[in-house]
Amino acid sequence: MGVGMVLFVDTRRKAGWEEARITRFFVIRGLLLILMQLLVENPAWILGDLTMSAGVIVIRVAGCRRRYRGYDLRRCPPARYHF
Repeated sequence: MGVGMVLFVDTRRKAGWEEARITRFFVIRGLLLILMQLLVENPAWILGDLTMSAGVIVIRVAGCRRRYRGYDLRRCPPARYHF
């Protein structure tokens, strides 16, 4: 992302854009990305949690997956169960 921003600024300066216009572009872009996060991505994650199939257990805590067989359950911290 940083390299793309640098290249964007470089090409826009060569095209004659003023610094205020470049800054305004990045501010608007940032605000739109935050808005999309709040209105699209966060609800999608919540919807995914609410629509899980019954009986499916998904456990991810601190990078540790618990399984019924083949895994030492005592090494993992307490888990969250989703049904």
